[in-house]
Amino acid sequence: MRVCLAGLSPSSDASLIDPSISHSLNYTLLTSFQPPPPSWLTEGLTTLLTTYPSDRFEGVMRYSPVNSTTEMPCPAPPAGQPTPEGIKWMYLPRIRCHDCPGKLYTPGPETTVGNFEVHLKNRQHRERVEARSATNQGASASDGGGF
Repeated sequence: MRVCLAGLSPSSDASLIDPSISHSLNYTLLTSFQPPPPSWLTEGLTTLLTTYPSDRFEGVMRYSPVNSTTEMPCPAPPAGQPTPEGIKWMYLPRIRCHDCPGKLYTPGPETTVGNFEVHLKNRQHRERVEARSATNQGASASDGGGF
């Protein structure tokens, strides 16, 4: 079985997955080799930083199950179980917000970061950024007077 990893050629050795071993072992093997995010994601996030310079986020690639026919994300099989027929694994672009840990955001629509900008405008996100910025400014002020 071949799985195409986004950003890699299908002939890459890293795209070979053994479907007879458990999803968790495949996951462990392939997450040690994580391709870089696509250039459109990196460029979009760089543009967002000009509007939101205090925010902290990054583009990442997440190893995810997708429907073999539609290539749409689908639920992962239970840990330790082989990958069922009709599911393949691919690296998909995601956005990690460092101010809102524990969540990965799906870029879009299409190859844009517009959906993530909605998150950046969210009240709770803005409060977290302001709290972090205030903490950092307080730490800088207390460090500045040491003669």
